[in-house]
Amino acid sequence: ADYKCEPAKQVFSSKAQLYAAVIERIVARHFDAGVLYTRIRLAFTRDLTASDVNQALAWFRSPLGRRITQSEVDAINAPREAPPWPSERRVGLVQSLDERGGASETMLEVAVNLVRSLDRAAAPFRPAHLHLSAEQLESRLARTRTEVLAPIRMTCIQNMLFAYRGLDDAELARYLAFVESHAGQWYVTRMNAALIDAVGASADLAAVDLVTLVPPLTGEDR
Repeated sequence: ADYKCEPAKQVFSSKAQLYAAVIERIVARHFDAGVLYTRIRLAFTRDLTASDVNQALAWFRSPLGRRITQSEVDAINAPREAPPWPSERRVGLVQSLDERGGASETMLEVAVNLVRSLDRAAAPFRPAHLHLSAEQLESRLARTRTEVLAPIRMTCIQNMLFAYRGLDDAELARYLAFVESHAGQWYVTRMNAALIDAVGASADLAAVDLVTLVPPLTGEDR
């Protein structure tokens, strides 16, 4: 029986590899860093006011602001290692940075938008009995938000503890003070919205390509 199934397994493996390659190309095209940066920049720079921009720029051009930005960039590709066991004060600072900076909520909205885009693009190809109304989809997404917010928040906090491992508590406190300031809240609110919009636009385009260029698995291939 295994001998007879081997050709089918080889065909399925070839199809899976082909589909994976197509998906990889679609994701690489629509979520290219340059594409996302352009969309974020367009969304962020819309209707700017000089006073808000200047106050935010003053912070990010300061020595500490530059260090924090560089720490975040360096952490992206740095080998993951456990930072020293954090004190309660340090954990509290990072939790406040996550809360006031909206990092976890932004990542959650990005994930929800990806699911929403894929469902919207796939709807015309879905059997009638599997179709979700807009209200049903949003209800499911609302439940998903509740279920995944805690693990997303934990991941964001762990990432910040790692990224800011080279900063002392006093420096993190100064960063938190900026984030909680008028200029800081203006910046993080606008940047988070720009990121969500940019990823949403990319997700919409990628979802259309996924459902049209990647055939659904049927029968024994499912």
